[in-house]
Amino acid sequence: MIRRISWRVGSFSLLAASLVVVLASCGSSGRANPSLSPDQSSAVNQQASTSGSGRTDLTALHLTVPPFRYTDEQGKPFDSTQLKGKVWLADMIFTHCTTVCPPMTAHMAKLQQQLAQQGLKVPIVSFSVDPKRDDPAALRTFAENYHADTSTWHFLTGYSPQEIQQFAYQAFRAPVQAEPMTDQFIHSSSFYVIGPDGRVRYMYDGVQTPYGAILADVKALESAGK
Repeated sequence: MIRRISWRVGSFSLLAASLVVVLASCGSSGRANPSLSPDQSSAVNQQASTSGSGRTDLTALHLTVPPFRYTDEQGKPFDSTQLKGKVWLADMIFTHCTTVCPPMTAHMAKLQQQLAQQGLKVPIVSFSVDPKRDDPAALRTFAENYHADTSTWHFLTGYSPQEIQQFAYQAFRAPVQAEPMTDQFIHSSSFYVIGPDGRVRYMYDGVQTPYGAILADVKALESAGK
């Protein structure tokens, strides 16, 4: 089940169609309580723009991905310094997901192919929201099932559930939580583009993926960073 939750001005309140966060409830039910600070909500309300094609400009939020050091699908360390100065893509998945993660990952694989066809070696990072079950071997098999090129696409684990909850919220304002009475998780079903400075620039629907918008934004950011 996919839930579209609109956030509203003010802390801990729901709001306005100016920013739509797509959450994947990978089971039958569940609740999430995302919130923005008043300053961030005001900025979103005034400046963030959401197109009808599944693209949201997050520049006004000034979100920055915090430093991290995790483990990839090969069991090797992967940290944020390897992304410094690069435009990169991110999403959140888990290998036991029964709903949106399979199409999201298939769409990201298609996007990776399109980027390569245009000569763009853009790193992709998929953060598992289920680190207890998603060890490197599970992530490696998952990646292989989608023919992911893991030379540029990194599937990460090696943290606690609490750590990924905190990281996802701090980096993307994306709630992550276990769904009660199931083995599924509520998480963002969006794709994110991060600029060379580590700031989160755009958010896209990962289920109804706007490939053209993502490619155009990646090219623009890469050109601006040269």
